[in-house]
Amino acid sequence: MSLRGELQHEVRMAALSAWGVGGVAAAVYTPADEADASTFLAGLRLDEPLLVHGSGAYIVVREGGYGGMVMSTRALQTVTLEGDELYAEVGVPCARLAHVAHGHAFDGMGWMAGLPGTLGGALVTNAGVRDRRMWAHVAAVRTLDRSGHAHRRKPESFGVGPVHAGASHHPGEVIVGAWLRADLRGDGGASAGELSGPRAVSQLFAVEDVLHVLDVADQVPGRVRLDRASGQLHLDAQPDAVGLEAAIRGLCEAASVAAGRPVHCRLRFVGEPLREGSRG
Repeated sequence: MSLRGELQHEVRMAALSAWGVGGVAAAVYTPADEADASTFLAGLRLDEPLLVHGSGAYIVVREGGYGGMVMSTRALQTVTLEGDELYAEVGVPCARLAHVAHGHAFDGMGWMAGLPGTLGGALVTNAGVRDRRMWAHVAAVRTLDRSGHAHRRKPESFGVGPVHAGASHHPGEVIVGAWLRADLRGDGGASAGELSGPRAVSQLFAVEDVLHVLDVADQVPGRVRLDRASGQLHLDAQPDAVGLEAAIRGLCEAASVAAGRPVHCRLRFVGEPLREGSRG
């Protein structure tokens, strides 16, 4: 079968990032739908590095670039009601997912309107608001392996932590969707606007770490500033991935000292660092 999606070469990932920063990826493929994603994966070399990318709310390509293939999930936006479960593809924005769930009288997902990015990013980072976490809703996930075959995997197949859910008993498989359960507790009074967005400390760190991060707000270096009052990270007029990564690293190190234990961020940096002397 022939591919039906869009293939681009030498793509500046800043244009695809919620942060507006990022280096160049060697190639980006945007599948037209899941069937096209299956064909695409089956055609890749098994040793081809692959990065799955949604809105870029939780992942940034370093300024030195990414030499492998990027698969963009932005066209995977199907949402359907299947019995007492809601099936959503990973490219669905969390805000839209909350809206569709409400339209189906699917309880307890309104808090997701405050999550940045897509379902895929929320799954990989176990994102949440207050005591609500993405994986608490997951009944199963749908994956594609590097041969293009689909699988239904239980949550027990994944190592789920407070800021990352990437460990899997089936390495190499790509999550393309999830079956979600309603939450009979309702929305718990969570406000969709509470420190929402990809630059909010409440979305980048586990809830138990937020206060420690805010306590070290004055220690953010360079071109990124943490506003303690709003909990928002602000980038200057000419931000780059180098400055953002340095700021996140500084925050994690300072907050770890304050907490007396390791503090980790949901935002992940991939690819090559900028080589010495390469900055214009």
